[in-house]
Amino acid sequence: MNDYNSYNHVTLIGRIGQDPELKRTKGKNSQDFVKFSVATYRKYKTGAKSTTWTQCSYWGDIRAAWAQKYVKKGMLMLLTGHLETRKWTTPDGSPRWATEVKVEYIGFIGSPADKADVGDKPGETEPKAEYPTAEYPDQDLEGDPGMGQITDEEEDAAPPEDEEDDFF
Repeated sequence: MNDYNSYNHVTLIGRIGQDPELKRTKGKNSQDFVKFSVATYRKYKTGAKSTTWTQCSYWGDIRAAWAQKYVKKGMLMLLTGHLETRKWTTPDGSPRWATEVKVEYIGFIGSPADKADVGDKPGETEPKAEYPTAEYPDQDLEGDPGMGQITDEEEDAAPPEDEEDDFF
């Protein structure tokens, strides 16, 4: 059987349930990550509404710091990633499992002035939040121009010579 007969991808658009909580793994290769929840809503033909809360994590030292600084409770976000199930044992020896979205991309939707009902109490609204303007989680702090940008050396370089196409 082929190992490539499955696909694990999640896309969510929802409201952040609480400010991301910064955590750090233990061990030699420790790294920072943040945990947060996202509320997604569904409205039925009958007019009834339901809320699903999804646990999420966003890994990497720079990404975690960025998310903790800019992602705030009540913000409308686009998240993509994949489902991941973790298993651990509690100190009393009980096995535990948790399935969460391991987020790979966070996008802002709407405007900072957007408000939303988040929670179980009707009319409960969240404070306004400010969106980031210049810093991004994949930004290289060492001065790498990043994807899609051309350095002065690349701009001055001669174009590659035409090569014969092998595929026609």
